[in-house]
Amino acid sequence: MNDSQRLRFLAGEVAALRAFAFAVISTTPELQKLSDEFHRQCEMQLALSTPEPGSEAYLDGQRQTADELKAYLANKLAE
Repeated sequence: MNDSQRLRFLAGEVAALRAFAFAVISTTPELQKLSDEFHRQCEMQLALSTPEPGSEAYLDGQRQTADELKAYLANKLAE
């Protein structure tokens, strides 16, 4: 697999995981608990990832995806 194929493969994996996350958010009966735990996990993951040198693109992707999921959670909590 070349670099371009690897990137497309990873993008496909991320898309599938995002779809799964949106499904979980949409169907969970304890949305506030899910939101609290997701925020906690995001902070933990970010703290673990931050010391990595040269990983700005990784951190940007992590933050962007987490922000999108947090916004979706917030919208569902506001319903």
